[in-house]
Amino acid sequence: EDDSYTTDQDSLITEQIVLNDSDPEGDTFTVDKVDPDMDGTFEDVPEGGSVTFVGLKATDSDTGGLVTLYPNGTMSFDPNDEFDYLGDGETEDVIFVYIIEDSKSAVDTATVTITISGQNGVIAEDVSYTTDQDTPITERIVVNDSDPEEDTFTVDKVDPDMDGTFEDVPVGGSVTFVGLKATDSETGGLVTLYPNGTMSFDPNDEFDYLGDDETEDVVFVYIIEDSKGAVDTATVTITVSGKNDVIAEDDSYTT
Repeated sequence: EDDSYTTDQDSLITEQIVLNDSDPEGDTFTVDKVDPDMDGTFEDVPEGGSVTFVGLKATDSDTGGLVTLYPNGTMSFDPNDEFDYLGDGETEDVIFVYIIEDSKSAVDTATVTITISGQNGVIAEDVSYTTDQDTPITERIVVNDSDPEEDTFTVDKVDPDMDGTFEDVPVGGSVTFVGLKATDSETGGLVTLYPNGTMSFDPNDEFDYLGDDETEDVVFVYIIEDSKGAVDTATVTITVSGKNDVIAEDDSYTT
């Protein structure tokens, strides 16, 4: 019978894959062969020994983790630090097919699926800042971001236009882009972003139309990535306020 098991990206498991297998005649049976690559090519599970192979990921046919299989049906799976890219709530399946053979040479096949879940991936939090039409600001947009596993992380990409198209934030460098106004999708101001999360915003004299008590939001999305490839996104909102514009009043005089 097919079997399914679960673990997380950091935890080795050991299971008995033949617990729900049976022989109606009561003959003994063992795990005889395994197809690690799901391509119809089987290799022996040696009597009195074991076979170890890399896991096959169901989604992209890439490999990950180590599976060890014994004739008595004992299976161990080690994620082997190859699923650390999974974020919290993300999963990946590893699959293989095995053959059991009984003492009278009757055989049958079944599929094993191991679902690996991400555990406490990197977490990016939305942030908001304020300034006025004349004042540049510099902030650290990652001060609220975290990695529960304490892996290092950097700002990896940014979406200046909020259209799902991201551009790289180069390691050892920075990226500068024009700000996107939330209200009308016009542009305004200059944003400079560094991998360490430092962000500077210059209104660039493009918000001088704002009157006193008027505001305009500039928004963008960024991606952080940790040292194991886990990622998360967050939104930055910069609220620019008008600053006491000079007011001219009509005058009348008599003489």
